[in-house]
Amino acid sequence: TIIYPDHFDPSTIYYQYYDQSQKKYFFTTEYIQDTNSLTHQTTNSPANHNRIRVTPMDASELPLTLPDVAHYEPTGTEEGPLAKIESWINTTLSDGTPARRESNTMPGWAGSSRYRLRYMDPRNQQTMLSPDKEQYRWQVDLYVGGMEHACRHLIYARFWHKFLKDIGVVSTEEPFKKLVGVWLVLAEDGRKMSKRRGNVINPDDVIAEFWTDAFRTYEMFMGPFGSEVARSTAGVKGVRKFLDKIIKLSVLVCHPEFISGSQDAESSSAWHKDNKEYKKALTLLNKTIKKVSEDIDDFAFNTAISALMIYVNTLEETLSSIPLDLFEPLIQLIAPFAPHLAEELREKLG
Repeated sequence: TIIYPDHFDPSTIYYQYYDQSQKKYFFTTEYIQDTNSLTHQTTNSPANHNRIRVTPMDASELPLTLPDVAHYEPTGTEEGPLAKIESWINTTLSDGTPARRESNTMPGWAGSSRYRLRYMDPRNQQTMLSPDKEQYRWQVDLYVGGMEHACRHLIYARFWHKFLKDIGVVSTEEPFKKLVGVWLVLAEDGRKMSKRRGNVINPDDVIAEFWTDAFRTYEMFMGPFGSEVARSTAGVKGVRKFLDKIIKLSVLVCHPEFISGSQDAESSSAWHKDNKEYKKALTLLNKTIKKVSEDIDDFAFNTAISALMIYVNTLEETLSSIPLDLFEPLIQLIAPFAPHLAEELREKLG
């Protein structure tokens, strides 16, 4: 962590210190004699100390052209890749003082946070974004990103948007209507996956064993969307059994007239009214539709899948033959989680 002063005065010399107890760099205009808890990059001599004078570039020197090199290799330090290009990083001020350029340039997140607005009006040669196009497309409805986005893409997106609001380019205070954070999937040992620890799970291996829909549904079922969750092979197996159960139930699907033993529509309707198991399943189906619909909107995918499991178990336990009107909505409900299976069942049932 680096603690900067509220503002840099270009005419002032600053001393940079590292506080070992707090593990922080900080700047001060005073040379500190008592350095028991501090370390320096050089010696204790003020003349040789790590002095920083910040000098802004003159407007006539802009734009600053980056060097044309084949590769930008990491430095292995806190400095950016440009720090290794000595011919560019070292320069001279107008008064002849040797200087070193800032090597940490604006990251790609900054640009990607703004150009979404340009997509609204890409051919406009007069302004970045016309008011009518901005009003038509407006804000992003939903932003889904990991917590690492908070100090990267997200912070730049909000900074740019608020600046553009101040100068009248956009009309909203925030770029996104809703923000949802993504959880971090941990290894089975409860630690973050890392090649160094040897606990990385390759999704291709899981898919090869359990197939894509089982893996996809398990990821939605394994825990609340915004929480860290440790993956479990047993959990994937459980979801695969759930999907297998739906496939088995599809064999029992019949039209109501065949279940009632009559081709007569009136007799079929009477069967619907008199069959207690059917009415119980139908009531649960409507509750499940409501539950899954609301949970998907709330990103509560795990509880939506749990409701589907309860409904499937009810069909399996109470009905020896399953009316099409009880099974067809189930296909629609599982489609967001297991799209390949849903498509195959739709095709099978016509």
